Amino acid sequence: MLQEPQTPGSGPARETRASSLPADPRAGIRDTIRAVAAAGGLAVEAEIEDGGEALVVQLHGQDREFFLEPDGRGEVLRATEHLLLRLYGAALQPRSVRLTGEGFQERRDAALVEEARRVAEAVRGDGQARTLRALNAYERRVVHLALQDESGITTASAGEGAERRLTIAPAPGPQGGDPGQ
Repeated sequence: MLQEPQTPGSGPARETRASSLPADPRAGIRDTIRAVAAAGGLAVEAEIEDGGEALVVQLHGQDREFFLEPDGRGEVLRATEHLLLRLYGAALQPRSVRLTGEGFQERRDAALVEEARRVAEAVRGDGQARTLRALNAYERRVVHLALQDESGITTASAGEGAERRLTIAPAPGPQGGDPGQ
């Protein structure tokens, strides 16, 4: 007897996973944060607020800094946010999930602006364009706004979806020089 081939993400494993998720995405998000916190031995709780376009998950507790990391880049925060979107995004459509905590966004923005200015200075120094890692729409906007009044450089976004990247390049003309000369 021939069996039909199964595509990745289909079949019994996919059905079991989907059926094991709570019917209420808010409860599921809280449970997921609790599970991550328990696995890491972290004292963290989640408070969920309706932010219009997104459910805003505020992290509270003495270990909330774990998600931002000392450098402020928030890789763990973004990874956890991605996990929550993968688990509960379909149930929340068209809204999204945004994971944050006291002061996270401000420090995350400041670290991004600092990185963008450092890259802009390097571009001005050697005239070579540089492309940043993939950034979400909000992060690209932060960089564009931070560098809009910087002399000698220009910014542009290219790519599609999650792979959209921002390039910082020398501005044409007297301020930015002409890299072709």
